[in-house]
Amino acid sequence: MAAVWNRRKSGYTECSNYQYYSPIVSESDLTIAQADLSRFLAIVTGNSDYHEKLPKKTRSFFVSLTYPNLEEAMDDINAVTIDLLVDTTDSNGVATVAFVSEQLAGLKGKTQLPIVFTIMTKSQGGRFPDGDQGRALELYIAAPTMGLESIDLEITWPVALLERVTSSKGYSKIIASHNDVGGDLPYTLKYGDVIKLIGQAKSIQDNYDLQNFRKCAVTYETRMAVLNIGEKGKISRILNSFLTPVTRPGLPFKAAQGQLSIAEILQALSLIGMLEAKMFYIFRTPIPHSRSPARHNTLFPFPWLAIYQPPVESTDVSATQEILNSDDFGGASVTIPHKVSMIPLLSSISAQAQVIGAVNTVIPVIAEDGTRKLVGDNFDWCGIQNSPRIAGVTEQENPSAATALIIATGGTSLALVYALHKIGYGKIDVVNSTPENLKSLRSDRPAIYGEQLSQFPTAKSVDVKPITAVSTVPADKPVDDALKGILQKLLTRGASAKVLAEMAYKPRVSEVMNSAEGAGWKVVPVLEALAGQGVVQFEVCTISFLGLFVLGWGRG
Repeated sequence: MAAVWNRRKSGYTECSNYQYYSPIVSESDLTIAQADLSRFLAIVTGNSDYHEKLPKKTRSFFVSLTYPNLEEAMDDINAVTIDLLVDTTDSNGVATVAFVSEQLAGLKGKTQLPIVFTIMTKSQGGRFPDGDQGRALELYIAAPTMGLESIDLEITWPVALLERVTSSKGYSKIIASHNDVGGDLPYTLKYGDVIKLIGQAKSIQDNYDLQNFRKCAVTYETRMAVLNIGEKGKISRILNSFLTPVTRPGLPFKAAQGQLSIAEILQALSLIGMLEAKMFYIFRTPIPHSRSPARHNTLFPFPWLAIYQPPVESTDVSATQEILNSDDFGGASVTIPHKVSMIPLLSSISAQAQVIGAVNTVIPVIAEDGTRKLVGDNFDWCGIQNSPRIAGVTEQENPSAATALIIATGGTSLALVYALHKIGYGKIDVVNSTPENLKSLRSDRPAIYGEQLSQFPTAKSVDVKPITAVSTVPADKPVDDALKGILQKLLTRGASAKVLAEMAYKPRVSEVMNSAEGAGWKVVPVLEALAGQGVVQFEVCTISFLGLFVLGWGRG
């Protein structure tokens, strides 16, 4: 196979407009490859919304990895610059297009962060040979064919190269970079969708002068990243809010002198009063069963910005009203029994929360007219969907023929149906000891999905053997005898792999899990669902209040 590819490679390359390199993933991570291909197609067809989202964020960063080979960084995902890559197949170690493509494939197997493609020459503080215009052009031209979001282009290159790159950019955006803020600004604007101007701070006053320039620059339609390098230029990095280059602990070295991490910048902004701490809450009863406090305190790395208050325990949702309306309210995780009763207190809820009929997250947002709104959302389905995917379940190609099983129905039933619908199951069988719950589920679920919901009332009625199941049976109580009989018929061995996702977490191993595992099913504990839901909720409920947007692959 390799010999055939090598023989035909030049012909394929010559006749193709784009080149997609599938990320390097294991069999259990095929969803990463699917997501990456979708992202690639969205970028090369102009349907990616990344460039519209970026300017709306309060702050955005790109992280500069400084590894010579990304294989060293596969467990430490962030970004890299082309001039720092060392290609051992080249006599001078300069990265080739083939080498960069392989490096990108490995990186994209671990992260879905947008990518900034950067080449920095020696005269601009990097390591790429200034005179190697041919190699630089080859790399720049290859970048948009790889489906990369942004290309950082030094305007010190010859005009012919600049014009060739900008005319070949496709739907990628050009970041026109210049290392002298006293240079020809209109010349920079000619080539850039975004401008990055970097100066050298010789005194603290240089940063204040730069801040005045930054205020004047807002009159341009083109967004600008303006900062000073050097130890005395750190203040400019703190004050810059758009595409700030950052480092992080554990890298071989900083990509530029004076570079700071995101945590350092946010802490500095907090200390000088430009970023106020927000309070985050958990609303539920009873509190001891919630794992949200430990999860959020572990995930959020800036405790001086997001302060998690003791959980609020009350059977009356109106007890949360004062907290929701306070100026320092940053967000809340909402669990039983308030997921439905919380909705009337909110300004709006997301489309998915409307479908599910409940919320598990509340965040304050500032509308375009400047008014403060409380928005509810539901990410329970993200965790539910995460569990079977971890076990290898992929999107069903033929939804009308795909069947999943829900064992017992309860408070998360609509989220279960929503999650299974997202994976592609058009027929959902339900095993439940209470027929009234199934009747309620049928009446509550939106008709637009058209899933067929059917129930197995007795073991004799079982005529299909599912390969994907989700259990919500309470783990702290014995399984009903009638339900147990049905499960014995359903949870049987088969030729194909079968997956059970458990949604009960006390105790950690349930009776249903033991039954499924004994019958050869692959069992996914509830912790995976909690993690999947928690990560998404964390991003929305904490990082979003900072207005952050983090990119990959950059230098500065």
